[in-house]
Amino acid sequence: MKLLLDRPKVVALTHCSNVTGVVHPVEELIAEIRAACDATIVLDAAQSLPHQRISVRELDVDFMAFSMHKMLGPTGVGCLFGRSELLAALRPLTVGGGMVDWVDLDGSVDRRIPFKFETGTPAIASVIGCAAAIRYLEALDAPQRHQHERELCAALRSSASRRTCTTRSRRSRASIGRWTNC
Repeated sequence: MKLLLDRPKVVALTHCSNVTGVVHPVEELIAEIRAACDATIVLDAAQSLPHQRISVRELDVDFMAFSMHKMLGPTGVGCLFGRSELLAALRPLTVGGGMVDWVDLDGSVDRRIPFKFETGTPAIASVIGCAAAIRYLEALDAPQRHQHERELCAALRSSASRRTCTTRSRRSRASIGRWTNC
């Protein structure tokens, strides 16, 4: 937390590592950040959100990003939750049709959030697919799903421990799964 002494404007946290599967104690980290500085907190929940519900109010994050393909949805759809007042202060990175209410020679009037960030034609079919994926995940029994994940991880560890490795060079080895939380 020494870096917080420099009073950064933004702190980005990964909720769950996509390499090791470690779920970081973001509640504690966010509390430490809030106590040390007034940085905007961005949470990457791409790996964790498919496995658990997350309350952005309880976590006290300013932004949370996730990707729908990690939640069994279509590819190409990313989601960004943001506090309204912070989103209102942001300017779009790109411009295009559908994001303004009015344009004339003197300027333009942005549409309200979230439309001011949606340039061009929205991915309507993909968003409908995302809704179906969310309904599917919400219908699953969470304790049963977590037990199934633990069983799959145990089977992976058991099989991998019995496997003999004939490769001499570490550089030619590849990871076959995550080992944490098994």
